[in-house]
Amino acid sequence: MRDCFARSRSGTANILRSFWILGLLNNSCWVLMLAVATNISSGGVALVFIANQVPGLLVKLSVPLWFHIVSYRTRMVMASVSMAIALLLVGIGGKFRDHGQNNDNQDNDGSGQSLGLALELFGISFISFQGALGEATLLALSGRFDSLILPKLDDSYRAVDDADEHFSEQDAQSSGDVEPSIQRRCITAFSSGTGLAGIAGYAYKSLFADLIGLGLSGTVWSAIVFALVYWLKFRCLYRVEEKWAVSNESTSEVAGDNRITASESSYLADDAVDIDEAFSAEGPKGNVSLPLETAHQRGQDPTGFGRFKLLLSLWMYTVPLFTVYAAEYVLQAGVWPAIGFPVTDSKARAEFYHFANWTYQGGVYISRSSGNLWVASMRALWIMPILQIVNLYFFLMVSIHHFWYDYGLLALCFFAGLLGGSVYVQGFSRINADMPPHQKESAVASAGVADSLGIFVADVVSLFVQSCIYKRNEIGGAVVECPVR
Repeated sequence: MRDCFARSRSGTANILRSFWILGLLNNSCWVLMLAVATNISSGGVALVFIANQVPGLLVKLSVPLWFHIVSYRTRMVMASVSMAIALLLVGIGGKFRDHGQNNDNQDNDGSGQSLGLALELFGISFISFQGALGEATLLALSGRFDSLILPKLDDSYRAVDDADEHFSEQDAQSSGDVEPSIQRRCITAFSSGTGLAGIAGYAYKSLFADLIGLGLSGTVWSAIVFALVYWLKFRCLYRVEEKWAVSNESTSEVAGDNRITASESSYLADDAVDIDEAFSAEGPKGNVSLPLETAHQRGQDPTGFGRFKLLLSLWMYTVPLFTVYAAEYVLQAGVWPAIGFPVTDSKARAEFYHFANWTYQGGVYISRSSGNLWVASMRALWIMPILQIVNLYFFLMVSIHHFWYDYGLLALCFFAGLLGGSVYVQGFSRINADMPPHQKESAVASAGVADSLGIFVADVVSLFVQSCIYKRNEIGGAVVECPVR
């Protein structure tokens, strides 16, 4: 881990690589649980989706109440242990369920299968907790590295800072709506890893369960090593953070080496929150110094109610996140399972759903990896969810009227992934860039509730959407009754 401390481009590359791997590992097990959902409960897949979503949603809803008093290290210990416990429980539950299924005695009352299913769902709830806790923590940490740590390690960050410092209003007016550069390499690296997790989770299940034949228990147990790698990669980043972050007690001793200017800590765009709110009245923009410590250490953290007010004030970012996720998960869970060629063939519907999700995940990976290539304006951040709603409406019409009914629809599945991934990486990057320094980490961590809430709402709505499409196409087997007459 010594190379993680290198004050060089190679040190920066190691940090970015660590964030990418952490993003991949954070979401891979969550996706793996979705991939084995039919193995766990073929007749009640919704149970798996609920267990894999609700605990995480509760974590993100409660972030404003406790994240500021629990350290990054403690949170990641909790997340790493939860990942290991989850995979262990799901594997044990699979063994109980398999034993119950193989027991053909008339005295078998199904208790083994019921216990197995309960253990599996309990284990999946730990994965949901881990995924949400890890994502909120690592997004905030990646924003902290982009704003505070990497400028000390890599001169290329400072070069962009200096260019932004000389970006005048006259330049902005003469160039139209051009915005200064926003450093987002760590957020993009983490987002890229989470994007690949969608592909990796399904591929891992296909390789170990289907091709090698390990079964459910063997497949999830083999993934327990992910928890160890997850923790070790975080430790590398934590040591860097310990080296460059200045505590309250040591600020006065090393202030000359470990303070940053206002321009180094903000990277604001034209329509961003005013940075002056972060400083005292006499502190002008420019060479105002801020110690590398959290707001909690400075004694400036708001109350729990104040933190919820901060979350509500992020509506310009969270509304696009909620909307794009709600629309794309209605596509995934409600519309795509009801499309097939022909639609009356269950195997054809399953085949389209399979290819649609693979194509979608490819779009997510590409777009989540593009954070360093372009900067979305607030206008663009709001336009993309609108396009996703249009995409959803088009698929609904196609599923009912069949006017474009072939595998050419996969192009629009890819487009759905591009939109969702772009709003994710651009939304969190803008929050980290636009907020005052003492609110960056809290804002990034809290805003994650938007996408989780969107997914949860979409899962509920999708039950009825799929039912109505089934009804229109005269297909049986819907779990709920369509409310449209």
